[in-house]
Amino acid sequence: MFCYTLAQASAAFDCAVVFARTVAPDGGGKSVVQGWVLTGGWPRAMPAAKVFDAYCTDLATGDPLPPEPETEYVAGAPVTRPAT
Repeated sequence: MFCYTLAQASAAFDCAVVFARTVAPDGGGKSVVQGWVLTGGWPRAMPAAKVFDAYCTDLATGDPLPPEPETEYVAGAPVTRPAT
């Protein structure tokens, strides 16, 4: 599902941000949010502070939102562009 979302966002937008949230299998405990900026059709990992800032900001007003309980905001995993 993540790869499909990433491919669709890359095809549809010149610039976008994609987040992925992982949750413990039992539904309890901590969740983790990672983020990537799509530029030129390729994802570039966002640093943890940028993930937090982007995820904890109200898009309509620009006001800060409180972090969600038991959620960790981390840098996106690097995605290496294949050799051409």
